[in-house]
Amino acid sequence: MVATMSVTGYAAQLLEGVRSIEWAPVGETVARGEVLAVLDAVKAACEIPSPLSGEVLDADLTTVRLLMSDPSELSELLTEVEYAMLIG
Repeated sequence: MVATMSVTGYAAQLLEGVRSIEWAPVGETVARGEVLAVLDAVKAACEIPSPLSGEVLDADLTTVRLLMSDPSELSELLTEVEYAMLIG
């Protein structure tokens, strides 16, 4: 199963604009919680932990696709409604 991920608009707004995102290299395997990307923004630079485990298939300026190694991790992610409630 392939997961497509990106930085949310809310996160980009909090950081006052994303300048660049350096995703993990294609072919690299990341575990949940390990660094998936380094984000450079107006307010800060930060490491972005991977919400899922798997192999990086491809990435562009805004998104990354990951071949999941453990699809059961999906059940631990926030739903769209839970995320909306979290950010208010």
